[in-house]
Amino acid sequence: MLQRYALLFAGLLMYTGLSAQSISGTVYDKDNKVTVPGATVYLDNTSIYTTTGPDGSFLLKAGQQLNTRLIIQHMSYEMLIVEKPFGKSDGKYYLTEKENRLNEITIEGDKFTRAQKMKAFKEHFLGRTKAGKSCTIINENDVQLFYNIKNKTLTAKASAPITVHNEYLGYTISFNLIEFEVQFKIYSLKYDYMKNSFFAGTSLFTDEAAENKKLLNRRNEVYESSPICFFKHLVNNSLDSSQFVAFDQRRGRIIPSRFFHLSDTLSQKLIVINPEIFPYLEPQGISSYAKYKKIDIVYKKSTLSSVYFLRDSLVVDRNGLLNNLHDVSYSGDMGYKKLGDMLPLDYHGAAEE
Repeated sequence: MLQRYALLFAGLLMYTGLSAQSISGTVYDKDNKVTVPGATVYLDNTSIYTTTGPDGSFLLKAGQQLNTRLIIQHMSYEMLIVEKPFGKSDGKYYLTEKENRLNEITIEGDKFTRAQKMKAFKEHFLGRTKAGKSCTIINENDVQLFYNIKNKTLTAKASAPITVHNEYLGYTISFNLIEFEVQFKIYSLKYDYMKNSFFAGTSLFTDEAAENKKLLNRRNEVYESSPICFFKHLVNNSLDSSQFVAFDQRRGRIIPSRFFHLSDTLSQKLIVINPEIFPYLEPQGISSYAKYKKIDIVYKKSTLSSVYFLRDSLVVDRNGLLNNLHDVSYSGDMGYKKLGDMLPLDYHGAAEE
């Protein structure tokens, strides 16, 4: 069961060790060019945010330059997503006023109740781990759920940011759902019949337990077992000293230098997968991908994950964040985890503090 998700693990826990950085600017109404006070400005997948003042201006202090997007939102305007916001020259941001339009909803006569669809939504959005099960969606009524009988697909929309309280890790998350889809092998909502799942959006974290030692330990364990941490060790040549063991079922334990060719590209690493050792595999009913290359990963001799490489090469920064989230998919333990096991980009693991 392959699972792809644009934010969970793909965008979490990444920071670059550059000098202190900040973003400043002024937010305007796109049509009449007046300033917009009271807009929320934040870095995606972080706990770093501020609001615009009476004159529409803001100053967002990041501490370090983060490889993420700037999000600006206001209840009267469409959300603005700014790619690569650090170093933006003019500092002017324009919001488009929301249109007063009714959502067109097509009702299909599926056999599932809203409660059943909400249960499936939570399994694939929050996850079924301890962290995922501890999460509570505060505003469930803002989530609309749809099941397409023909495609055997569950989709979701939200009329407002989804507010999630994560008791296990001590965060409250405001999540703007952009896309959510789970495809099933048969006409069902059962987790075991899931073929693949995907969700995307933007998120803002509020730390509710900054000094709670138990929760800090939980956060660090989540970080240490994440795909981000695995790729960080891989590009920094420290995989052998980590808690990860990577292996190929046909050849045993992987020697990274034989399986992967690493080279510098700007401030990032280019990983080229050795085609002689890693031939493409044909799908066997586990995914809709045409071909893939696969390795297995054991963490602390206890959990097993599979990593599916969907491209011949990928670009990763030194902290383990992939440039293209769709280059890789996961199954097993890493694929099992969802929003409930997500940490903000500005989280610092215990080993890095």
